[in-house]
Amino acid sequence: MKITNHYLDDVFFLDIPSESRVWLATKNLNRGTTVYNERLFTQSGIEYRTWDSYKSKLAACIHQGMKDIPQMKNLRILYLGAATGSTVSHVSDIIGENSGKILALEFSAKAARRLIQLAKNRSNIIPIVADARQPGEYATIVRSVDFIFQDISQVNQAQIFIDNAKAFLKLGGKAIFIIKAASIDTTRQVEDVTAEVIKKVTDSGFKVLETVDISKFEKEHRALFISN
Repeated sequence: MKITNHYLDDVFFLDIPSESRVWLATKNLNRGTTVYNERLFTQSGIEYRTWDSYKSKLAACIHQGMKDIPQMKNLRILYLGAATGSTVSHVSDIIGENSGKILALEFSAKAARRLIQLAKNRSNIIPIVADARQPGEYATIVRSVDFIFQDISQVNQAQIFIDNAKAFLKLGGKAIFIIKAASIDTTRQVEDVTAEVIKKVTDSGFKVLETVDISKFEKEHRALFISN
């Protein structure tokens, strides 16, 4: 097995000779355990967890070559739409056990139960059960963050991003906003929906630095890399 470093610290490509695809992977912070039945590989005493780009929008962004994702180690990160925490667990691997934190927000009580259980074994995850449309409800917990990742299926997902970024993103902070075009309008082309979202975000004072098509992994999805 060949292991190649990505430009992001603690993100790797695993090239397994018997398989036709190259896997993303992170070093397992909670050695010997899996989160969502991902595969574990050990080399030179280090355990790696495969990170499936077909199941994680952040992994899809990385796999599709998004250029300037910040080094996440030691950052304070707000993750909107954390679900059960599969991607959150890989971010947890990346930021490590020092001063970094993931504030993982999920509205569904059912999904949040698994997220809360995950956080019991990973001290850098802070689960928040709340509605992302109401940032005032969790403002005292979140305060300010270096990086926002949003993956939410709501028709008003652009406004949700804007409201949270205005409330919490530090000056000079960065964000990735996953556009789920079908959740906004099923009757229009993805490119038209994306252009509308970009205009709304930029009109609100943010800069869209990069747009990445991740439809290879998630149909009708685009990813925006944003700064304030």
